[in-house]
Amino acid sequence: MRLRDTDRTVSAYPATDGIRRRIAAAPMSVLSAATIAVVLSASPTIVAADESEDPRVGTSLSDQSEALRQPAVAATRSLGSPEAVDLSDRFPPAGFQTKSDGASWALAYATMSYYLKGSRDTFSPSFVHDLINRGRACRHAYSILDAAKTIEAVGLVETSRYPYRSDCSEVPTALMEEAKRGRFIRRLDRVTPLRASTVRSQLAKSDPVVVALDLPAALASGNPGTTVVEARAGGRTLGTQAMVVVAYDSRRHALKLLNSWGPSWGDRGGAWISDATFDGYVREGWVVRPDAPPAAKNPSVATETPRDRVSEDGS
Repeated sequence: MRLRDTDRTVSAYPATDGIRRRIAAAPMSVLSAATIAVVLSASPTIVAADESEDPRVGTSLSDQSEALRQPAVAATRSLGSPEAVDLSDRFPPAGFQTKSDGASWALAYATMSYYLKGSRDTFSPSFVHDLINRGRACRHAYSILDAAKTIEAVGLVETSRYPYRSDCSEVPTALMEEAKRGRFIRRLDRVTPLRASTVRSQLAKSDPVVVALDLPAALASGNPGTTVVEARAGGRTLGTQAMVVVAYDSRRHALKLLNSWGPSWGDRGGAWISDATFDGYVREGWVVRPDAPPAAKNPSVATETPRDRVSEDGS
């Protein structure tokens, strides 16, 4: 974990773990609105996004002490691993984020839909965002770990039941109780060491990796097609954003990130970055262990490779 002391961090409310376990074990007949409210009242201390910043960038980094308590997943190398894997086609189309809810898009909409929905309805990012921000201004950033713990405590609902909106709303209690009828996240594993090689070993097993990265300026406007973007070390960044690593190509030393800035950003909502850019800019990475059999667990060997690289100045 490369977490800086000066970064804005959030508490993952460890004091409520016992309450969360009771919620997970309780039948719906005894799962009261009051019990759910106790958990949500211990929501993380969230820092408001700077109004001058792009509202689409605003993911917080996880609290370091809480992150280090999560199970770790390390790189494994198996004989016969493909040189390239691309899971993109098994994800829903890239969504369009309009507020600081990148963690909910990456985890709920993209990753949980990949594991549990297949080609069916997606899970609502607004549901998770509104739960975390209840009683607060709408533009408050939070971490991937906070989003995961909210899903673990309350659950998920489909986008058709709770559509995406640019503002925030109070989540109806009845919908929270409906959400808890499904169990979704068994645990969240921390990727360590946080390197491109570790991520490739997970993708080879059809497990995408949810990351928070300092967004290099070279990625701000996406990139043409499958060109690999390389950002120089120490270059200008535009804030922290949550994305999902959905593909790799060892022949080009590149990884593909799925963002939530719409399908016109980059390559159908995704962008290829070099291994070196990943190692230099990604701050934390997580692998979801779903609490149900995954919908898709056969890796796709990529047939298309990234084209020539593009540097930060576009050359």
